[in-house]
Amino acid sequence: MKIEINGKGIEAEDSSTVSDILKVRNIREEVVTVELNGGIVERAGYPESRLKDGDKLELVYYMGGGLI
Repeated sequence: MKIEINGKGIEAEDSSTVSDILKVRNIREEVVTVELNGGIVERAGYPESRLKDGDKLELVYYMGGGLI
């Protein structure tokens, strides 16, 4: 199936979950927030959130920072 991640089209295995996509891309679940088709996916729901052809994911990464 074809999905979009941060505006770029990719091919993914049918029946992939959000967790599957993160694993394939070597992204730790605790450092990213996932938006699926405009809605936030709770981290506990990543394993159950099955993707469909045409779905759009936005991955927002946490960054540390501070004052210099």
